[in-house]
Amino acid sequence: MALDTTNVLATLAEAKLHLGYSAVSTYDTMIENMMNAAAAWCNTRTNRLLMHRLLTEFYDGDGGTSLHLRNYPVTGSATFELWLSSDDPRVYDSGTLVDADDIIKDDDIGLVRLQGEVLPEGARTVKAQYSAGFQIGSSLTLPWDLRHGFLELVRYWFEKWKSARTGITSTTVEGETIQYEKDVPKDIESIVDRYRRSPRLHWSH
Repeated sequence: MALDTTNVLATLAEAKLHLGYSAVSTYDTMIENMMNAAAAWCNTRTNRLLMHRLLTEFYDGDGGTSLHLRNYPVTGSATFELWLSSDDPRVYDSGTLVDADDIIKDDDIGLVRLQGEVLPEGARTVKAQYSAGFQIGSSLTLPWDLRHGFLELVRYWFEKWKSARTGITSTTVEGETIQYEKDVPKDIESIVDRYRRSPRLHWSH
């Protein structure tokens, strides 16, 4: 399976460096698989798509003036567009596009506030198109602690696989008992949980 470059929080080279295998290609495929799995876990754990991408999303409106986007941080204000439609069927065109001057955004937390407009009540009355997420490489915006948590999760799963101890919680070697964590270690969960959003989308008046 190829590396999922849309979702992983580091490059293969960075992961190999973290694991101590920079000069070895033997485990590249397995490391990529672990990276893909770790990225999926991080997205699920945080209830977000963490890495940068263009998004098109639909929301149910309740007559309020504030919208919490599913993903953040929002990037590139020029690419942000919002449509409000109470028509049946819904119409998202130039006639329902909200003027940029009527939108106030807090990009860091994905909060959108409307001026002189409300979110029409009903299912899928709101359409948002925007870019959001962290970046790696030359345009690095990914927080260092989150990157470290991701790489530590890759290391944890890789070392479990390499030692063939998956599912073992303890073993005795020369009279010494070694403990293994069956699930994701708490210190990794703690790091990733700092970037967790509430799974419940809400709007306020």
